[in-house]
Amino acid sequence: MYCARCHNLRPRVEYGPAQWSVVVNHMRAVGDIPGKDYRALLEYLADRRPANAPASFPSPDSGAGSR
Repeated sequence: MYCARCHNLRPRVEYGPAQWSVVVNHMRAVGDIPGKDYRALLEYLADRRPANAPASFPSPDSGAGSR
């Protein structure tokens, strides 16, 4: 996919949903990731979160990850 083009893949457990939302939003702009793939990536990270992680990602409309 996109992530390994520029850097090593990060372990999914490295961040919680709020942090991944910020990271993926930033990488979407830097890596020119289409919206469809952006949403799929957030779903992937949410489905594979550690058991102690929050249950959901913040909405893109909530301002999380905004610059």
